Amino acid sequence: PNRRVGRRTAPGEGPLRTMPPSNGVENKLNWNETISTRTRLALAITGFVLLIAGVICQWYATNNINDASLKDFCETYSGYPDLNRLDEWYTAKQDYYKKYGDTKGPMDLKFVASQFLGFLPDGDYPLNGFLGTSPSFWCKYLPKCPDGVECDAGKVVQSKNWTTGAWEGRPVSDKASWAIREGSRFTDDRIRCVDKRDVYFDMVSTIFTNLNGEWQVDPETSAVWTEEKARRAAQELLINCLTKKGPNGFFLGLGPFLSSVSVLTCFFTMFKFCSSPFMLSSGKAVMLVAIAITLVDFWVISYMTNGELVQGYQFCGEQGAPLVTDRKYVDGTTCVDVNSLDENLMNPFIAWSGWMSGTYTAGGILNLFAIFLTLIAISKAEESNTVRKFQNLGPSDEM
Repeated sequence: PNRRVGRRTAPGEGPLRTMPPSNGVENKLNWNETISTRTRLALAITGFVLLIAGVICQWYATNNINDASLKDFCETYSGYPDLNRLDEWYTAKQDYYKKYGDTKGPMDLKFVASQFLGFLPDGDYPLNGFLGTSPSFWCKYLPKCPDGVECDAGKVVQSKNWTTGAWEGRPVSDKASWAIREGSRFTDDRIRCVDKRDVYFDMVSTIFTNLNGEWQVDPETSAVWTEEKARRAAQELLINCLTKKGPNGFFLGLGPFLSSVSVLTCFFTMFKFCSSPFMLSSGKAVMLVAIAITLVDFWVISYMTNGELVQGYQFCGEQGAPLVTDRKYVDGTTCVDVNSLDENLMNPFIAWSGWMSGTYTAGGILNLFAIFLTLIAISKAEESNTVRKFQNLGPSDEM
């Protein structure tokens, strides 16, 4: 029905003046609510799909980037996935008593630390040192026969000392392996803590028992070692390992979590019962934090990759001697793409590490796109709310 406007007409003045039908402020602003709703919905759905893909990538990378199997690491280091377990440490103990039993007394933790960590000036051997020790501490097979050691039939048959774990009877690999840069904390941090704990427990259980398997008296404290105390020592190593990974793991996990919360919060504003100004403002606030944390995550990944790969390894290609000798460049940098058989193949552990870093970065980029699309959808919702406010204004309010 037409609206009546103006004053009433007196008799004989003609018909009442009327205004044509109007669709309200939509016609004035050339606004089409149907198209706007569909656009918002399309942007929200696209952002939601990108969010799912990004979160899957980031969660997968976060759960694996610092949780690589020690067996995979040893397979890269020596060609075999076997670890140093009780039997291997018992063989080492037999060789120790054969070489040093009469002069150094019972085997102890200090001796093991000195062989794998080096002789520390203060005589200390902290757990942090064992976490970053030589791969030969964790892996059963040596990648090659060490210098100054005699090997035969795939085993060490004679060695003057125990340095780098070259005890008599230790197996030597006959398979292709890649050089691992020792002392790289980022490579060490990527290995699963539980696997390190198990090897450390077997080592402690071996050195503090005699050849008959009986627990011995600690030479420094005069207290008797037990299996419970050995497990407690291994548990402390596990806690120390997890603590080192904690800060990076927190930030890498926080990014996808905040992205999920922000996008889902704004996605629900597509529905009338959630399209309040508070929900829109909350979604925007969380999105800004999510963007900041995602950028911090990119810095963490870049820092780890730079410290592990860029500074620790070099692509040597097929340059050969004298530039490349024994899987190392002329300046001593470890080659990442040459194995022990002089084949130009990428180091699988480092390649996997780089792949996880790339997967996390790709997931972060997808999450940023999801956030930006959802922000656009929110702006459309705010414009729609503004239009509805103007539409409800009366004639006096419009003036």
